[in-house]
Amino acid sequence: MRKTIYLLAFLLLVFSPVALAQDEAPPQLDVTQYELENGLKVILVEDHSAPTVAVNLRYNVGGANDADGLTGFAHLFEHMMFQGSAHITKGGHFEYLTEIGADTNAYTSRDQTTYYEALPSHYLPLALWMEADRMASLDVNAENLENQRAVVLEEYQQSYSNQPYTGINFALLTETFDYVPYQNLPIGRPEDIMSASLADVLAFHETYYVPNNATLIVAGDIDVEVAQDLIEEYFGAIPAGETPPQLPVYEASARTEERRVELQDAFANVPAVFIGYAIPPREDPDYTALEVLSLVLSFGNSSRFALNLQDTGEALFAGAFTDGNIGPSLFSIYALPGAGVSLEEIEQAMYDELAAILEEGVPAEELEKVINLTRSSRILSLETAADLAESTQDAVFYFDDPQAVYTEIDRLSEVTSEDIQRVITEYLTPERRSVFTATPGGDPPTALEDIEAEPLDTDTEVPPPAFVLEQSEPPEPLPITEFALPNITEKTLDNGLNVIVVEQPGLPVISLDLYLPGGDSATPADLAGLADLTATLLPKGTDSRSAAEIAQTIEQVGGFIGASSSRDSLTVGLLALQEDSELGFELLSDVVFNPTFPEDNFAVERDAYLSSIDLALSEPDSIASRTFFSTIYGTHPYGQNADRDSLEMISREDVIDFYQSQLSPEGALLFVVGDFTYDDVAAMVEQYFGEWPDTAAQPLTYEAPPVQTGQQIFLVNRPGSTQAQFAIGNVALMGNNPDRQSASVMNGVLGGTAASRLFLTVREELGYTYGIYSGVSFPADQGYFIVSGSAGNETAALALEEILNQLEVIRTDPVTDDELNLVKSGLIGSFALNLETYQSFIDTLASFKLRGLDIEELSNYLGAVEAVDGTAVTAAAQEVISLDDLVIVVVGDADALQAGLEEIAPVTLLEAE
Repeated sequence: MRKTIYLLAFLLLVFSPVALAQDEAPPQLDVTQYELENGLKVILVEDHSAPTVAVNLRYNVGGANDADGLTGFAHLFEHMMFQGSAHITKGGHFEYLTEIGADTNAYTSRDQTTYYEALPSHYLPLALWMEADRMASLDVNAENLENQRAVVLEEYQQSYSNQPYTGINFALLTETFDYVPYQNLPIGRPEDIMSASLADVLAFHETYYVPNNATLIVAGDIDVEVAQDLIEEYFGAIPAGETPPQLPVYEASARTEERRVELQDAFANVPAVFIGYAIPPREDPDYTALEVLSLVLSFGNSSRFALNLQDTGEALFAGAFTDGNIGPSLFSIYALPGAGVSLEEIEQAMYDELAAILEEGVPAEELEKVINLTRSSRILSLETAADLAESTQDAVFYFDDPQAVYTEIDRLSEVTSEDIQRVITEYLTPERRSVFTATPGGDPPTALEDIEAEPLDTDTEVPPPAFVLEQSEPPEPLPITEFALPNITEKTLDNGLNVIVVEQPGLPVISLDLYLPGGDSATPADLAGLADLTATLLPKGTDSRSAAEIAQTIEQVGGFIGASSSRDSLTVGLLALQEDSELGFELLSDVVFNPTFPEDNFAVERDAYLSSIDLALSEPDSIASRTFFSTIYGTHPYGQNADRDSLEMISREDVIDFYQSQLSPEGALLFVVGDFTYDDVAAMVEQYFGEWPDTAAQPLTYEAPPVQTGQQIFLVNRPGSTQAQFAIGNVALMGNNPDRQSASVMNGVLGGTAASRLFLTVREELGYTYGIYSGVSFPADQGYFIVSGSAGNETAALALEEILNQLEVIRTDPVTDDELNLVKSGLIGSFALNLETYQSFIDTLASFKLRGLDIEELSNYLGAVEAVDGTAVTAAAQEVISLDDLVIVVVGDADALQAGLEEIAPVTLLEAE
């Protein structure tokens, strides 16, 4: 949980912190703002910290604009926008951007739909040209609509109907509101999606996808005058449309009694309670006070919910969040109860926390703490051009002011304890709340294949586009801004500790990460989960500080501390403002060298871990992953899965002994990142880590993975599943294998991107899936190859057959020059993007060191990729993919799937753990 605040995956936490010391004036974005004659709003944000740029185009249309009987239509149309335009073929958007290593996608919310690209800055003309081409001349036709209706249904099944807690989440996000436009979610109702007609699509496009209903943000390494000329060239002549219809004005309604909904969830293993309150729009000052309240309740390890509910074991998870909207916003508190705690008890416990604030207020130092936390978090949220563009887009969308990226923090800072007490009294009263509970049980959802699709009217006339860009070919790129790796200084202390200082000019924080080699790989086979439990307990107390004091000490100055375990390391990390560097070193060393692993915390965290396994076993992708790795790795450490038996065997003494066995400077890595040199921090490194006794590290041993005997399917029965979840693959290369770049290029051709063979065939051509990708891993020992994805029950066998066909083809048939060049160019182009955040850079360097590779290998990466040829790709496919001994894990309803799967390979039927 290093430097991360974890929330439930199905909830969205929206906050707007800022990176500056509290006594400084807010900085200003370097902004150029104007409007084209056709009404397109344009904001340019100049930032030359990296040779990257982001294009973010937002249309003012979302789920709230869906007409009755056409719910989900704004989201469906989001998919249609990737189906080609006058000068771009279907799939061409992904192909062009994959070739240059760009990141692209889109999303739909209640009030808007956003399309974005993040790419090397010299390719700015390409992104602008593509966005303009599809704004002006989208190819809307029956074939594309039929295909994307199927894809959206697969998305619905994968992300919603086949997951736990969907019902309670849907209820929270819709039934909390009396405002009619917000009573449907952007994903919509499946029956409406399947009844969408070509005429509906054409009308929707003409109404909402016009320049006078959009805002274009370009942020990053740009020349403003050049960007302006390009925008005028590509967007300037697109005709404006009629002013789109506006949503009804939101008027708050007064609830007179509590609304309560009790649901049963066939896929949930742990009960849950969500409580929602409709609150004012995000621009309203009262929203800001409620946002601060949510931070007081659940932001950080010293928050009230963390200390009083989670650390006591009363809650497995507990949180609070605000979700700001143009119309009514949402304030929610939620919890999954801990072992032996009822839903009624945990619900009351959350109300008690609100009541305590209402009675006693929030002390000034607590308000200062949450503001400091949000300030330092802004550093991370604005590191990339993509995040800068998205934050600016939100600032314009909600406040009509790009500088609200920063000035919104002033609103948070001005909130008083009295403001918080007032908004609790006004908005969070019992009669205004909507309470939703979910308990395990009940019937699974109806399979979506039972929904009949309305036949498309192929006679509907598709009018020609009103405007076609003159530029018919992709534009030439701008001059290249070279990417320079930061200065790295590597030193080994007398005790053997390897210290790596990474200079990041302009980053006003210090980041400390200590990696102890081993982690899960050093865990005894019968104590799976021991490394994870050890990491969780590390910051829970030292000889001189309690868990609360550790969290309070660092969070009061806007910092974070945490620990995590991975396959190859146990990691402790800390982030603080640079002015608090001394405190950071002192606190990290205290946690590393003086942990007490308190007995009370041990019992609570082990119980929470047990409950989290129940939670994981309710999710099909988690079941598939656990089954896949245990099957391909066997008794190899990478195949370990913590379960109830292993966790119940772990004692506090096991945790202490394990940590002491790992605590050696030999082979350990200390990364120090910030706006300084090694000499600037050398004294603190020596003071706090130089006296670490030079003890011998525990040697790591790896058992050989099992030899697979023939292609076989392991079908994990999950009754009621509407989809089959796949995990397909085998043990592959060692992490330091010299052919790893060839394997990466091969994976890019096969399934590594949205322009890969698997994506374009299984999703775009056949419509069997919402998402399908392949991957190769390069850990310290033996890595793996995997294809992951899902398909509806009725198409699962067909999807699997096509996947196996693609695996065969890439092993036997040469890749085309176009494919090879596309993937290689993409890997080279994405190099800067992948290292754009300091944490990504550190994780990459640590991966190299843990595999026994020199950091200098990073400088050779681009040349190694460029040297890969078609012969090497085919050889890598044959080396990486063991087609004859492939392990195929399928999680789904055995009654619906088994017969079809048995026609492909022998099936072993398993029950979920």
